[in-house]
Amino acid sequence: MTVSLSRARAQVNLSAIARNYRRLTACGVPVMGVVKADAYGHGAVEVARALRADGADWLGVALLSEAVQLRTAGDRGRLLAWLWAPGDSALPECLELDVDVSVSSDETLAEVVAAAVQSERRARVHIKVDTGLNDAGFSGRGACSAGRCHRHRWTVVAPGQRR
Repeated sequence: MTVSLSRARAQVNLSAIARNYRRLTACGVPVMGVVKADAYGHGAVEVARALRADGADWLGVALLSEAVQLRTAGDRGRLLAWLWAPGDSALPECLELDVDVSVSSDETLAEVVAAAVQSERRARVHIKVDTGLNDAGFSGRGACSAGRCHRHRWTVVAPGQRR
Protein backbone atom coordinates (compact mmCIF):
# COMPACT_ATOMS: atom_id res chain seq x y z
CA MET A 1 0.00 0.00 0.00
CA THR A 2 1.30 3.43 -0.94
CA VAL A 3 0.45 6.32 1.37
CA SER A 4 0.23 9.76 -0.19
CA LEU A 5 1.37 12.55 2.07
CA SER A 6 0.43 15.25 -0.44
CA ARG A 7 -3.35 15.05 -0.21
CA ALA A 8 -3.79 18.39 1.56
CA ARG A 9 -3.97 21.41 -0.70
CA ALA A 10 -5.25 24.95 -0.74
CA GLN A 11 -7.27 26.19 -3.65
CA VAL A 12 -7.21 29.98 -3.71
CA ASN A 13 -10.18 31.85 -5.07
CA LEU A 14 -9.43 35.58 -4.99
CA SER A 15 -12.98 36.45 -6.00
CA ALA A 16 -14.27 34.54 -2.94
CA ILE A 17 -11.83 36.43 -0.71
CA ALA A 18 -13.01 39.73 -2.21
CA ARG A 19 -16.67 38.71 -1.84
CA ASN A 20 -16.12 37.83 1.83
CA TYR A 21 -14.44 41.19 2.39
CA ARG A 22 -17.38 43.03 0.80
CA ARG A 23 -19.81 41.11 3.02
CA LEU A 24 -17.87 42.07 6.14
CA THR A 25 -17.70 45.74 5.22
CA ALA A 26 -21.32 45.98 4.05
CA CYS A 27 -22.47 46.79 7.59
CA GLY A 28 -20.22 49.86 7.73
CA VAL A 29 -17.66 48.55 10.21
CA PRO A 30 -13.99 49.16 9.37
CA VAL A 31 -12.19 45.92 8.55
CA MET A 32 -8.46 45.29 8.34
CA GLY A 33 -7.52 42.70 5.76
CA VAL A 34 -4.94 40.48 7.47
CA VAL A 35 -2.38 39.12 5.04
CA LYS A 36 0.25 37.86 7.49
CA ALA A 37 1.96 34.53 6.89
CA ASP A 38 1.64 34.93 3.12
CA ALA A 39 -2.10 35.58 3.60
CA TYR A 40 -2.27 32.26 5.42
CA GLY A 41 -0.72 30.53 2.44
CA HIS A 42 -2.94 32.19 -0.17
CA GLY A 43 -0.35 34.67 -1.46
CA ALA A 44 0.05 37.96 0.42
CA VAL A 45 0.63 40.17 -2.62
CA GLU A 46 -2.25 38.68 -4.61
CA VAL A 47 -4.69 38.82 -1.69
CA ALA A 48 -3.58 42.36 -0.78
CA ARG A 49 -4.24 43.53 -4.34
CA ALA A 50 -7.68 41.89 -4.35
CA LEU A 51 -8.59 43.50 -1.02
CA ARG A 52 -7.31 46.93 -2.07
CA ALA A 53 -9.30 46.66 -5.32
CA ASP A 54 -12.41 46.17 -3.16
CA GLY A 55 -11.63 49.22 -1.06
CA ALA A 56 -9.58 47.89 1.87
CA ASP A 57 -8.14 50.91 3.67
CA TRP A 58 -6.03 48.81 6.03
CA LEU A 59 -3.92 45.70 5.71
CA GLY A 60 -2.23 43.93 8.60
CA VAL A 61 0.93 41.85 8.71
CA ALA A 62 2.78 40.26 11.56
CA LEU A 63 6.37 40.87 10.53
CA LEU A 64 8.22 43.91 9.28
CA SER A 65 9.60 41.84 6.40
CA GLU A 66 6.03 41.16 5.29
CA ALA A 67 5.34 44.90 5.23
CA VAL A 68 8.48 45.48 3.14
CA GLN A 69 7.34 42.74 0.74
CA LEU A 70 3.98 44.46 0.19
CA ARG A 71 5.57 47.88 -0.28
CA THR A 72 8.09 46.43 -2.73
CA ALA A 73 5.17 44.93 -4.67
CA GLY A 74 3.63 48.40 -4.95
CA ASP A 75 1.11 48.56 -2.09
CA ARG A 76 0.79 52.16 -0.86
CA GLY A 77 -2.25 51.98 1.45
CA ARG A 78 -2.27 51.94 5.25
CA LEU A 79 -0.37 48.95 6.57
CA LEU A 80 0.18 47.79 10.16
CA ALA A 81 2.91 45.41 11.33
CA TRP A 82 1.98 44.34 14.83
CA LEU A 83 3.98 41.29 15.90
CA TRP A 84 7.54 42.24 15.03
CA ALA A 85 10.33 41.27 17.38
CA PRO A 86 12.77 43.64 19.07
CA GLY A 87 16.00 43.94 17.11
CA ASP A 88 14.37 43.55 13.70
CA SER A 89 16.70 45.30 11.25
CA ALA A 90 13.79 46.16 8.91
CA LEU A 91 12.35 48.74 11.34
CA PRO A 92 14.06 51.83 9.86
CA GLU A 93 13.07 50.74 6.36
CA CYS A 94 9.45 50.30 7.46
CA LEU A 95 9.39 53.83 8.84
CA GLU A 96 10.77 55.09 5.53
CA LEU A 97 8.06 53.08 3.73
CA ASP A 98 5.32 54.66 5.88
CA VAL A 99 4.32 51.46 7.70
CA ASP A 100 2.43 51.73 11.00
CA VAL A 101 4.04 49.67 13.77
CA SER A 102 2.79 48.42 17.09
CA VAL A 103 4.68 48.64 20.34
CA SER A 104 4.02 46.34 23.26
CA SER A 105 6.87 47.12 25.63
CA ASP A 106 9.30 49.84 26.65
CA GLU A 107 11.92 48.02 24.57
CA THR A 108 9.95 48.13 21.32
CA LEU A 109 8.89 51.72 22.00
CA ALA A 110 12.52 52.75 22.51
CA GLU A 111 13.50 51.06 19.23
CA VAL A 112 10.79 52.86 17.28
CA VAL A 113 11.69 56.21 18.85
CA ALA A 114 15.39 55.69 18.08
CA ALA A 115 14.63 54.71 14.47
CA ALA A 116 12.33 57.72 14.06
CA VAL A 117 14.95 60.09 15.45
CA GLN A 118 17.70 58.59 13.30
CA SER A 119 15.65 58.73 10.11
CA GLU A 120 14.01 62.06 11.00
CA ARG A 121 10.65 60.46 10.25
CA ARG A 122 7.41 60.55 12.18
CA ALA A 123 6.37 57.02 13.12
CA ARG A 124 2.73 56.02 13.41
CA VAL A 125 2.60 53.84 16.50
CA HIS A 126 -0.17 51.60 17.78
CA ILE A 127 0.18 50.83 21.47
CA LYS A 128 -0.72 47.27 22.39
CA VAL A 129 -2.42 47.20 25.76
CA ASP A 130 -2.66 44.01 27.80
CA THR A 131 -6.37 43.57 28.44
CA GLY A 132 -5.95 40.91 31.08
CA LEU A 133 -4.60 37.84 29.32
CA ASN A 134 -1.05 38.74 30.41
CA ASP A 135 0.25 37.69 26.99
CA ALA A 136 1.81 40.93 25.79
CA GLY A 137 1.34 44.65 25.88
CA PHE A 138 1.54 47.60 28.20
CA SER A 139 -0.57 47.78 31.32
CA GLY A 140 -3.23 50.48 31.19
CA ARG A 141 -1.04 52.82 33.21
CA GLY A 142 2.03 51.93 31.14
CA ALA A 143 0.16 52.69 27.92
CA CYS A 144 -0.71 56.16 29.21
CA SER A 145 2.96 56.79 29.96
CA ALA A 146 3.97 55.46 26.56
CA GLY A 147 1.44 57.73 24.90
CA ARG A 148 3.05 60.81 26.44
CA CYS A 149 6.63 59.74 25.64
CA HIS A 150 8.38 61.39 22.71
CA ARG A 151 5.15 62.84 21.35
CA HIS A 152 7.07 65.11 18.98
CA ARG A 153 8.65 62.17 17.13
CA TRP A 154 5.70 59.84 16.62
CA THR A 155 1.95 59.76 16.48
CA VAL A 156 -0.30 57.49 18.49
CA VAL A 157 -3.14 56.24 16.31
CA ALA A 158 -6.38 54.97 17.81
CA PRO A 159 -8.29 52.30 15.87
CA GLY A 160 -10.22 53.91 13.03
CA GLN A 161 -8.39 57.22 13.41
CA ARG A 162 -6.72 58.86 10.45
CA ARG A 163 -3.22 60.33 10.52
